[in-house]
Amino acid sequence: MTGNLSLAILSTRSSFKDNISFEAEGNPESDTVQIWVGPEMTFQIHTYALDRDIRIYAIKSVPNGLEKLRAIDEKHYADITDRRIEIAIDDTNDHGEIHSKFAAHGLSPTIVIEEDAFIFWRHGDSIYQTISEPLPSIEDLEKPGIVMKGTLFLSVFGVRGNYHEGVYLDARGKPETDTYQWWISADNSCSTMTFALTRMMRSANYDRPASEMIPIALESRAKFSSSIIKEFRLEFDNIFDTEEVDFRFAEVGLEPSLRIYDMRIPIWTFQGIEYKFDSQEKGTPMQSLKRAVITPVRHWFNSHF
Repeated sequence: MTGNLSLAILSTRSSFKDNISFEAEGNPESDTVQIWVGPEMTFQIHTYALDRDIRIYAIKSVPNGLEKLRAIDEKHYADITDRRIEIAIDDTNDHGEIHSKFAAHGLSPTIVIEEDAFIFWRHGDSIYQTISEPLPSIEDLEKPGIVMKGTLFLSVFGVRGNYHEGVYLDARGKPETDTYQWWISADNSCSTMTFALTRMMRSANYDRPASEMIPIALESRAKFSSSIIKEFRLEFDNIFDTEEVDFRFAEVGLEPSLRIYDMRIPIWTFQGIEYKFDSQEKGTPMQSLKRAVITPVRHWFNSHF
């Protein structure tokens, strides 16, 4: 089997299933994001070092698939990528070729060939298997290639919060505030709240049709109406199309600082600041705030964005 492997070795040790991530801090076994482009299929492979989970995303008939996937990876993982390595392989069964090409990058030739469809690199003899919910097949989507159509509902609050301490401060003068977001697509719906004081986020996924989720999203946003200073609704034909993303956010006067987690959960943050998933249960939700506080914050936000 012939193909090209793009390997990004990350500086983190994570568990997708448990929504936790730590700095690798010298541990040789860290997370990776890999792209294998073969003669007929392209695969994106994520390995998670904490529980040795592997998640595989299969893509068929994608023009410039390697360049598109690499651009997505660099946009969302550049700040935690230690090394990126590109290896062209003529024959995955040629042990001499595998050894020499990986050795040229200081890596062990420890690849796994999966059903003659793709390969991925692993740290040493570690055994990886999928233990979290598998990703949906790209062939289930409406168009071929890297496509995910959906709607992003984005609400910007006038506070900066700490969920665990139950502290929510007036955000006037601070562009980075808490947000409440809903992503709704045919295959996946997710609600997310971001908390600016701690730069943490809490998410929930819903396995229900989009037609049911949109009314739920609108109703849930209404509960926070007195605390919201700005609301946006953005429709995407393809959330992976960076040009469309740039255009949609430019239309509403926001920077296109969108991160896509696990290829299916888009989350917007101020200036692209990285937020971490918060899996702890204990905390205090934001209550409705007095309009006397929110109104001046709303005027400040409107004058700056």
